[in-house]
Amino acid sequence: MALAVSPDGRKIWAAGHLPAGAADGDFTAAALTLVEDGKAVHFPLSNGTQGVRGMAISPDGRYLAVAHVLSRYQVPTTQLDRGWMNTNAVTVIDTDEPDKPHPVLLDDPDAGAANPWGVSFSEDGGKLFVTHAGTHELSVIDFPALLERMKREGRSNEPVSERLGFLHGLRTRIALPLNGPRSVASDGKNVYVAGYFSDSLAEISLKDACKSRAIPLNGQFRPSREKLGERYFNDASHCFQGWQSCATCHPDGRVDGLNWDLLNDGMGNPKNTRTMFLSHRTSPVMTLGVRASAEVAVTAGFVHIQFLEPSGELAECVNAYLKNMKEVPSPFLVAHTPSKQQTGGRGAPSAMLPAWKGAPCPNPPGGAGKCLKQPGACGATPIPTSLTRNWWPRGRPRGWMKVKAFWCPPWWKCGGPLLTCTTAVRRRYGKPLRHAIRGISAGRRVP
Repeated sequence: MALAVSPDGRKIWAAGHLPAGAADGDFTAAALTLVEDGKAVHFPLSNGTQGVRGMAISPDGRYLAVAHVLSRYQVPTTQLDRGWMNTNAVTVIDTDEPDKPHPVLLDDPDAGAANPWGVSFSEDGGKLFVTHAGTHELSVIDFPALLERMKREGRSNEPVSERLGFLHGLRTRIALPLNGPRSVASDGKNVYVAGYFSDSLAEISLKDACKSRAIPLNGQFRPSREKLGERYFNDASHCFQGWQSCATCHPDGRVDGLNWDLLNDGMGNPKNTRTMFLSHRTSPVMTLGVRASAEVAVTAGFVHIQFLEPSGELAECVNAYLKNMKEVPSPFLVAHTPSKQQTGGRGAPSAMLPAWKGAPCPNPPGGAGKCLKQPGACGATPIPTSLTRNWWPRGRPRGWMKVKAFWCPPWWKCGGPLLTCTTAVRRRYGKPLRHAIRGISAGRRVP
């Protein structure tokens, strides 16, 4: 998600966005990767770290600053006060000891600083800038004073990551005249912040940090309902005390890689966060189907997770945004990477064409599968995909049907849109019936 290069060019730091691996243990966190001398070494961040967005390295190359959410996923979601569910942090790492991350909470005891995003240092390393995309703010931190306080007040029985208000007296928290601040940069005199949803910039004077100026980039822009929904989805100002937004647990509408114990299906059964992608097409929703539809779940999420009674427009626009999320078809559709059978052992996707050119179609009518194009028109063997699932026709299911889909590469001379060859077996009253299913576009689900 983010990169930082040491001033001498010898080290590259890469920040992972989400935790990798199983989420059912006692430790789950995103990690940093150090690349040096051609070798990569991984260093996990603090337990509960997810939603990593920005990273910067100090001008002297000694310290890394990483902005992320610090989730308290091991407690039930019963309240929001004092960062009960999610806190927001910038982790400071001494590059000489990368295995010892020091997360510093950006929240105040009664005011969250949701979704930290952009991170930058001043040219002299004296200031650390962090944007809060959820609460539309900028934190200007006295970095040398922060390091001194961390050394002086670091205690094993009360780590810095548990101390709200740790930055009191060291940080200026500035409300910005824009929506969705993400990237941040400084020229030494001023700080500039880009507002993703307001399509504008903010200029903040370092001499007078309370003074900011809005710079519109596209004053005529009027967002659609879908774009408004995405804005509300990422906006923590609707949440009680600004602790989190929908995007805190569903970054980009997907998952945070953690197990949460929601109360809508009883306590004591933590489960992975569910993606919002396609959720409006797969009712009922939630892991155990306790919500009748995604529309119901969206409203319930505002009420029980953000402690807000959403207005009609708020919920409707968020639903419009989630419904409008588009799938991105894979160019290969075979277990994420081209197989040796596809590439003829060459390994590279560009080598597929000579491997398949002129091959006969193996699926004439009456064979194991019926080709949806004229026999032999494909000019190659259909490639089986992982798109296999149970399927029922309209109406109440009276049996089951297994569908196997095949993808036609673009160099096949089929003409028209990409179609598939399919084999389907439906069992009704114990008797198999074999027939063909209509074609589907590459990357689409079997109907």
